[in-house]
Amino acid sequence: MRNSLKQSCIIATSLCFIQVLNAQADNTQILADCKTFAKLFRNTCASQDTPAASIAALTGVTVSCPKNEICPVGSGTSPPTCSWVRKLCVTCQIENNRVFIRYQSNGLPDHCYGGKPNVTSGIYDVKMIYDSPLDQIPTKNFTSQDNYDQETCSPGRGGQRNIPRAVNYSMVANDTNTAKFIDGIAGFALNGVPIFTASSAEKTDPYYPKNWAGSSTGKVEIVDACVGHPQESGLYHYHMLPPCLVNAANLETSSVCEKVSSCINDVKQYSLDAYTATSKKITYLGIAKDGRAIIGPYAADGNLISCGDLDQCGGMKLDGGKYVYVYLNTYPYAIGCFGPGQAQQYAPSCSTNTCSSLKSEAKSVYQFISFGLIAVIALINIIY
Repeated sequence: MRNSLKQSCIIATSLCFIQVLNAQADNTQILADCKTFAKLFRNTCASQDTPAASIAALTGVTVSCPKNEICPVGSGTSPPTCSWVRKLCVTCQIENNRVFIRYQSNGLPDHCYGGKPNVTSGIYDVKMIYDSPLDQIPTKNFTSQDNYDQETCSPGRGGQRNIPRAVNYSMVANDTNTAKFIDGIAGFALNGVPIFTASSAEKTDPYYPKNWAGSSTGKVEIVDACVGHPQESGLYHYHMLPPCLVNAANLETSSVCEKVSSCINDVKQYSLDAYTATSKKITYLGIAKDGRAIIGPYAADGNLISCGDLDQCGGMKLDGGKYVYVYLNTYPYAIGCFGPGQAQQYAPSCSTNTCSSLKSEAKSVYQFISFGLIAVIALINIIY
C-alpha cells in the first residue's frame, strides 16, 4: 500500500514538473512572439525588454512640422513651425507565469496635424496579457438590436468593465485628463496615438452620423487629413482607419479634411487610397486593450478583407488561429466590442456607413443594372 502511494506521489510530482516545463517552454515562445510584435511599433525606447520607470523618464523623439496652424500645448514652439516630443515604448515581460505586454505613450502623433485644435500630451501606461488563449475568453453575444447598439454606439465601451477579466488589463499610471477619458479608448496605434471607440459623444458615427433611439443629435465632426482630431481636453486620437499610419509622407497632414478634396468628397475611400501596392497585405496597425493585435483592411493575398469574414466584434482568426481585430473604413472601424464575438447578426443603428449599408448600395446598383437590361430587352422586342 505504501509503495503504491509512494509511486502515485512520484508520478503526480513528475506530471506537475512536466507541466511546469511545458508552460515555461510555451511562455518562452509567446514572449518571443510578443517582442516581435512590440518591435513593429514606432518605439522611442531602445529595448522591448524593460519598460520605462515613467512616461516622463521615457526617451522621446522630436517631430517637426513647418506648416501647422497651432502647436501642441506646452511644446514651447510657435506656428507655423511647430515641434514636439513624442514618446512610445512597448515592452513584453513574464509575470506570474503569463506574458504581459505594456504600452507607454504620451499620445502625441508622429505626423503633422491640421486645423487649430488644442492638442496636449497625455499619460497612457497600460498592461495586459498578450494574445490571451481564446478558450479562456467567453464569446461575446448580444440578445437584441438594442443590446448591440447600447454597446457598439456608446463612446464608453472601451471601459475596463467591458474588457474580459482573463486578460488582466490594468492602468499602471495615468493623469487626471487621460484617466477621465480612458473608457473612450479601445486600443492604441503603432505611432503612440490612442484609438478611440467608433462613436462620438453624441453616440453616433463622427463621420457618417445617424440618429437612433439612444443618441442625441448627431453631427459630422471636424477631422484633419489624417482623419484624426483631439477631443475636448486636447487628446489627439483616431476613430476611422487612419491613412497616416501607412502613407503620411504623401498626405497633406497639416491640413484639415475639408480642405483636401479627396478627403471631404469621400473620407472612407480616402482612408483606403493611402494603401499602395506594397502595403496591400496584412499590416499591423496597433493593439487593443485586451492585448490583441489590430491589423489593416487588406489580407495576405492583397484583397480587401470582407465584412462577412468578421464576427460581430469586428475580429477574425488569421491562418494559425491568431485572433485579431480588423481596422476597416466602415463603422465600427477598429473594434466593435472585445471579442471573440458571435457571428454577425446586427448592424449598428448609429451610422450610415456600415457593412449592411454597403451591401444595400451594391444591391441597389445591381437592381438598377437589372432593370436597365430588362428595359433594353423589352425595347428590342418591340422594335423587332
